[in-house]
Amino acid sequence: SWNKLVCITRGGLMPASLLSRYLDIKYVDTICLSSYDETDKQGQLEVIKELRSNDSAILVIDDLVDTGKSFIKAKELMPNAHLCCIYAKPNGKSFVDTYKIDIPQTTWIVFPWEK
Repeated sequence: SWNKLVCITRGGLMPASLLSRYLDIKYVDTICLSSYDETDKQGQLEVIKELRSNDSAILVIDDLVDTGKSFIKAKELMPNAHLCCIYAKPNGKSFVDTYKIDIPQTTWIVFPWEK
């Protein structure tokens, strides 16, 4: 069972907030990664803040997996964590342990809190 929640910022912040309440997880932390520029084009992955742990009680959350770059880095930093997201695109879904909704690779989602 998970007792720690780590979100990949910034996309995982809102899902992490909801999950932490739903699962009653009080330990919430972040890894800060960036791979999109201001024109929403994906490039090199930049690690802004990392968190390393071998703990298997960590649930890592992001809003979606696109190419898998962020989750590959999360797995490198936290090899025993459970990786999950809401939406998964074909090129990235093999890099997460759990996801809810398949979406086409070319779909761009704008979440309500991003406006």
